[in-house]
Amino acid sequence: MLLDDMNNQAEEKYIAWPDRLFVLDAVGLITYHSALGPEGFNVDEWELAIKAVFAHDQNR
Repeated sequence: MLLDDMNNQAEEKYIAWPDRLFVLDAVGLITYHSALGPEGFNVDEWELAIKAVFAHDQNR
């Protein structure tokens, strides 16, 4: 899982608006991207996408 640090380095480098939620697999491929947010976020869908990546990695 990748998160921004307290100095917002990722935000500064990859700044985008409106916000989006992404899930990447172990090799860095995008497996999920949300609609434009925050109003387009579906956190239940995002959670399922995260769980799917972890489940796939555990089955390797």
